[in-house]
Amino acid sequence: MQMKLARKKINLSPNPLHETATLTINTNRIEEGTIEIIPLLAGLGATAQPPKHFTGNKIKLQRNNLPAGIYFYRITTKNNVSVNGKFVIN
Repeated sequence: MQMKLARKKINLSPNPLHETATLTINTNRIEEGTIEIIPLLAGLGATAQPPKHFTGNKIKLQRNNLPAGIYFYRITTKNNVSVNGKFVIN
């Protein structure tokens, strides 16, 4: 049986993000898939990052060289279940 990820099962802290944040998937099983980071204003200096593979229930997000702004994340599990959310970089 395929479990769907719901927004209430995803926690990103801290938000707004300064340098790093941890995205936690609140489930009893280990998740595997990809996460994409997509800027709200992609044409204004920030571009989407390539998908990053993850295994586990915690994903560490790093600012790297991303400019301040509003970003979206898209998590896609190996079973093609997707969940989206947003966060802010200060």
